[in-house]
Amino acid sequence: MTYQIVSERKLRKKIKIKHSDNVFNLLKQYAKAKQEQFILVTLNGTHNVISISIISIGLVNKAIIHPREIFTRQ
Repeated sequence: MTYQIVSERKLRKKIKIKHSDNVFNLLKQYAKAKQEQFILVTLNGTHNVISISIISIGLVNKAIIHPREIFTRQ
């Protein structure tokens, strides 16, 4: 079984993650999806968001991923 990145979005404006509320507000648009999604948010050393990637889109209640799909993202 192979996986591919379904979507990746580079942000134009700088968003800094200071609290969990910041992540919630950043990702709340994905909550409307009908299928489970595994989303990767990459940050730099100062906690600014670099990109948002949908690693896997799964079934109604689960998304199957392999750790290498996450660690190979740069």
